[in-house]
Amino acid sequence: MKIHHDFEQWMVKNPVITVGTFDGVHTGHRSILKEMRQSAEQLEGETVVFTFWPHPRIVLGKTDHAFRLLNTLEEKIYLFEKAGVDHLLVYPFTPEISGLTAETFLKDYLVRKCGVRMLVMGYNHHLGRNREGGFELIRQTAGRFGFETKRVEAETVSGMKVSSTTIREFLQKGDLDQANRMLGEPYLIRGTVGRGNGVGRSMGFPTANIRITDERKLIPPDGVYAVQVFLGGQKRYGMMNIGFRPTLHEISYGRTIEVHIFELDEDLYGQNIVVSLFKRIRTEKKFDGMEALREQLFHDKRDIMRYLGKEAAG
Repeated sequence: MKIHHDFEQWMVKNPVITVGTFDGVHTGHRSILKEMRQSAEQLEGETVVFTFWPHPRIVLGKTDHAFRLLNTLEEKIYLFEKAGVDHLLVYPFTPEISGLTAETFLKDYLVRKCGVRMLVMGYNHHLGRNREGGFELIRQTAGRFGFETKRVEAETVSGMKVSSTTIREFLQKGDLDQANRMLGEPYLIRGTVGRGNGVGRSMGFPTANIRITDERKLIPPDGVYAVQVFLGGQKRYGMMNIGFRPTLHEISYGRTIEVHIFELDEDLYGQNIVVSLFKRIRTEKKFDGMEALREQLFHDKRDIMRYLGKEAAG
């Protein structure tokens, strides 16, 4: 996948384009990507995701302090590359961009700069200021400028339309199962391994302490999770703790994200790590001392290995 931040090196054959923020790259987004791949094959073209960063709601001040993102920019790039997108255009979102009419955006950016051959849209997506450009308006504009349009219908899970907002709500209340169904794969956290205080290692459970670059990344509720870890090109299983480590309150450094990777005891400091969260096993608890905590960690590992074994078998 080629990543663009402007149009200086823009050389794309018969671009099949979609435009949006794509927070989560969920099953609704993946339906659009699938349609794009099929259309690009028919047109002998290439797929292009035109996305904005920072998130428009943040730039326009339409969020409060509690607003969180499903993906950091690095995670979004990782997911689009994994999905087989040919070109990713990450374009700065500004108040000036938000003030463009749908027709001006289509003409100046998609037609003149991108050379769009086909525009693929989600069922409720709009372009232009005040979301004025619905599918019918865009279809009419496309006819004048000589490109095709397609609309992809909504994806549903358990009778609910899939959306980034709904997934955020499920994650924030701890319903990882429903969130993952809408995402189409386990929720991921990508970061860099930082230095810890070595307490886990002293109990026989060395952990990688994960540092997140974007403070707006949505971190699920505190607790212990069954996870899969992608590290150095390899996949491993493990267990992750999110929380304040109440048993270790006297040496705690605030809320932490740390993962114990099964059958691995190496210094991972500074490495990039991707963790996929399968299931929340239990809430975070305070134990009566280190030995009680250590015993619980053995129980957690046993339960998680049983769970992951069933997942692998299924």
